[in-house]
Amino acid sequence: MTILKNPIYRITMLITALLVFTYNLNAQTKGLIFEPATGAGTAVLDPNGDGYVSQTTAGFILNDDVESEIPYVAFVFPGSEPTSDINNGPNCGFSDFVDSGTQDPSLYYVDGAGNWLFRFRMGSAITNAKSYSVLIDTDGLFGNSGPDADPDYTINNPGFEIEIVLATKFGVFVYDVDGTPNCTAVLSYLGTTNYQKSIAHSEICGTLNYFLDFYVPFSDLTTQFGITTSTPIQMAIVDNMAANASTVCQPNSASDVGGTGDCATLAECYTEIIDNQGPCSLDDINAGLCTDRSDCPSITGPVNDAATTVSGTTTEADGTTIDVYKNGLLIGSTTSTGGTWTLSGIAPPRASTDTINATATAVEEATSYLDCNTTIVGSVCTDPILTVVECNADKAFSGTGLPGAEIKVYLGFNATPENPASGNLFTPGAINTITVDGTGSWLWRCLAGGQTTSCTAGGGPCLVSGNYRITQTLPGQCESPDTWICVNLASTTTTPVITTTPIDVSTTSISGTMPAPDNIATDVEVILYANGQLMGTAITTAGGLWTVNGLVLNACDTITAQAIRSGGTPKCVSLISPGIIVLGDQSVAPEISGDFCTNTSIDQVDGTSSESAGTTIEVFDNGVSVGTTTVLSGGAWSLTGLTIPIGN
Repeated sequence: MTILKNPIYRITMLITALLVFTYNLNAQTKGLIFEPATGAGTAVLDPNGDGYVSQTTAGFILNDDVESEIPYVAFVFPGSEPTSDINNGPNCGFSDFVDSGTQDPSLYYVDGAGNWLFRFRMGSAITNAKSYSVLIDTDGLFGNSGPDADPDYTINNPGFEIEIVLATKFGVFVYDVDGTPNCTAVLSYLGTTNYQKSIAHSEICGTLNYFLDFYVPFSDLTTQFGITTSTPIQMAIVDNMAANASTVCQPNSASDVGGTGDCATLAECYTEIIDNQGPCSLDDINAGLCTDRSDCPSITGPVNDAATTVSGTTTEADGTTIDVYKNGLLIGSTTSTGGTWTLSGIAPPRASTDTINATATAVEEATSYLDCNTTIVGSVCTDPILTVVECNADKAFSGTGLPGAEIKVYLGFNATPENPASGNLFTPGAINTITVDGTGSWLWRCLAGGQTTSCTAGGGPCLVSGNYRITQTLPGQCESPDTWICVNLASTTTTPVITTTPIDVSTTSISGTMPAPDNIATDVEVILYANGQLMGTAITTAGGLWTVNGLVLNACDTITAQAIRSGGTPKCVSLISPGIIVLGDQSVAPEISGDFCTNTSIDQVDGTSSESAGTTIEVFDNGVSVGTTTVLSGGAWSLTGLTIPIGN
């Protein structure tokens, strides 16, 4: 008995046991279940009960996908799963996902009894207690930007609601990870009833690979989370060196994320995978209809406000459908040829108020994101001036800008610019103008004198003390954002703080506070910007509170604020506050009513919507738009005059 306490002997025995275990696996037929499920799980994971995951006891001969007893379907991944890309654990080992060359490190299937089955292909086989997870997004919100951003985003969970964990030696567990994760499993299938291990046909890394097969009854997920087999979902897989652990709750010991290579963070890996997937229901999964998401097309812009044509490029193949949207509503569709596309005959959009987006739908792929490109209609706004100084005390400004741009100087928020009396390049008129010269320099003087390059001149001061904003405008473009300069004020206003959160496209007012010592009423004016363009102003109330009302925001706008103390003791304009990104919004998907499995073509499609009356409904036939209609009072909608062939 005492010899067992000898560490050398114990290590020798362990190595011997592992060698015997590995030898036994290599000596067995590929497809053999070497750790079978118990109880009811045997019939689920090995339906014919022969002890093999292959179709017969002859095992896998050429391919373990097509020769599998259960017709698993592959996850949608951005590319092939690389080996040796793990964060923790041995390369090509029991936590290294591998694939056989057909992007199949993970597979899934829903059987006739409503069990959701998963299969992971691992680099090697060894007895262990580790954790293997399927992460599931059920609400279509993911990431931290754009209209589909998840408000519960974290670096460890950028948008998943459910985590299913195979904890070898413990069982299968389900976690609610929506928002603040519940790190206690909400569903548990203890022991070996719901999983098994078997030998794969592949030999990635030069050694036998093996399968981890496990399942959960889908009805339990419906009861717990309210999802059905028609709920669109997106999924990723990850494993963990810890025993019986949720990776959302215990990310530091995560090992490998399937379907992608090395990433700086888990969120980066997960986002790469989800961005490549089109949302897909389990009904579609079994039918093999889940696909990659098409690449985002580009728009050649900006689109002129008188344009009746929109064009762009795409990296997808010829024949890709391009849908073009104005302010989120479809205005037309076309197809690509030679990597380019053009949509003609559109109603001319309005300058500065409309935005154009486009999506791509390649053959046998899902539609690209709508928010991955945007162009503002009308001419491009000129960039701000490069530099400005007060070159002659209380008499002149000079600086650098873009050659040919007109310079305008405003006192505070006055809508009318100050009228220069001289400078370079100076053009007299009812409103005199200053233009940046060919070298990129400009001079604006309130002193009389006409055209001149001299900053100095005699005469008394002609600039009143205060804050001035300066813009430049190139011909055919809109005016640049403001650049502020302070004249004869001794201190700087504190930077305002935006307190409204979150800010999304439905937000019509934004509030905040002024820090001390400028947290006073009436004396401070706050300036609110979207992407550097003035959106509105507000005067502070008691305690330095402020609110800008009447806003119309677009998804992905960057909101910032500045402040000027002009009452009491006037101060120079503040620094700009940190930017806040405007979140998007998404309509609730409409429902289609009726049975369309008929022997004749379809001439009408009806349905209901929970959105308000007047909401636009768009109908697609095999992914191609066939028309739009609107929601009536009560939620019903109908599109007639169609010819949808049998089988579409």
